Amino acid sequence: MSAPMCETCRHRHHQGTKCGVCGHVGRCSIFPKMRQKSVKAAQLRFQYLTPKIWADRTNGFYDLVQELRGQIFCYAGSNCTLEMEFGDHEQEQKCSHLVAFLGDAPVCVARFYHVQEAAINTCTAVIDRFGVVKSCRGQGLARLCLDNLLQHLTKATMGQGLSVALKVPVIEGRDILITKLRELGFQAVEALSDEESGETTLVKRIQNDE
Repeated sequence: MSAPMCETCRHRHHQGTKCGVCGHVGRCSIFPKMRQKSVKAAQLRFQYLTPKIWADRTNGFYDLVQELRGQIFCYAGSNCTLEMEFGDHEQEQKCSHLVAFLGDAPVCVARFYHVQEAAINTCTAVIDRFGVVKSCRGQGLARLCLDNLLQHLTKATMGQGLSVALKVPVIEGRDILITKLRELGFQAVEALSDEESGETTLVKRIQNDE
């Protein structure tokens, strides 16, 4: 049986027991305010997980990915169920993940994979299921995580042309995220967006063919 939803930090854990996501323990309402002020000064740690985590469930990494994506994309009132989020096993098997930690707490996740266009020596990196847990939004974490992921993709595809396609699903704060991405040089591509699901795809070309 899963733990109850904490009314203070909005993560699942028993009162009096440390939350595995944000470290919260009690009911004090000042906790989120204190945490908000300290986030900017905290050091993020990034962990990259290969597609092997899907086949090897013994290390718990895929469970962590499922917990984060479930919180971010399958919240109450969304049209995304856990079955919809993780039901495409063929897609899950080929994707890597980035998980960002604030201290010991996982706060951001992104799924990504590569599409090689051999004829023109260009690689397209597709980023989707990218988001920050609700209690940590508004602190610039998404920007820091995206910067780190773009550096990782650039290094992995050195010597090739690189295009990054970022798919933004229907989530809380979606319009703000799209505005921020445009400020970073991403451009919305209507032909690649999914009108039925509401997903918007933005693309950025990175100079990476030296």
